[in-house]
Amino acid sequence: MPLFRVFVLCLVWVVAFPSIAANSQAKVIGQLLTKSDSKPAPGLTVSLVHPQFGRSVPTSSDEYGRFSFFGIPMDRDPYYLEVYWGKNLVYRQSVFISRDTVNMPPIYL
Repeated sequence: MPLFRVFVLCLVWVVAFPSIAANSQAKVIGQLLTKSDSKPAPGLTVSLVHPQFGRSVPTSSDEYGRFSFFGIPMDRDPYYLEVYWGKNLVYRQSVFISRDTVNMPPIYL
């Protein structure tokens, strides 16, 4: 019975506030490059960290150094984009996610 109530509340929320429900999640896209020669930096672990929502599922930069996140909740408080090489944190920067697509400028490591 409690699961049914949760479902009904979610349904009411989506029907009553369609613009909020439709726009409440964002995608974040970026690219990692080497500082020395601007070549792609593949295989690095990238995460988004938020004080309320916690840590995202980590992703890895592809062969072109690109990474992306989907379904990230928009919020006024900043997220922190963290890049790890193995277990070593090599980059950390605050990112505001207040629109449906955030195209980050290239990150030079």
